[in-house]
Amino acid sequence: MPSLMPFRKEDLHKINLRPFDEQVTMGVPNALEMIARQAENGMAYTGIDDNGEIIAIGGVTMLWEKVGSGWVMTSDLLLKHKTWTHRAIKNILDLAITKHNLHRIESIILEDHIVSQAWAKRLGFEREGLLRKYDSKKNDYWLYSRII
Repeated sequence: MPSLMPFRKEDLHKINLRPFDEQVTMGVPNALEMIARQAENGMAYTGIDDNGEIIAIGGVTMLWEKVGSGWVMTSDLLLKHKTWTHRAIKNILDLAITKHNLHRIESIILEDHIVSQAWAKRLGFEREGLLRKYDSKKNDYWLYSRII
């Protein structure tokens, strides 16, 4: 059975990212360092399988009081553990809402990644608007939010 553990910076170098997640990190200079800093400013967890392999890393970064930004990086193991991962992410979001008394969580998703957009909707997020040329590669992203 998969389990959650507190995120450690070295997890970023151990995860075997899916091509989509790799594409996102390539569009953000110093992406792994930025993610490590985000994890320090909020809550972050690493999901591992029975063999200790990383399924996903995710959390909620505090942007300012009562507003957070949800993020997830996934490995190919996600496909094997979709239900577990969905529940784990939902629980992390709920914990962040309670712990930080959030009234808003937002997430930024690459424009052409339909799977992630559908997942955000299943987690209660709604599309707000298009962020044009948002990363260093000039990719467009959708801004999603969950208002509590």
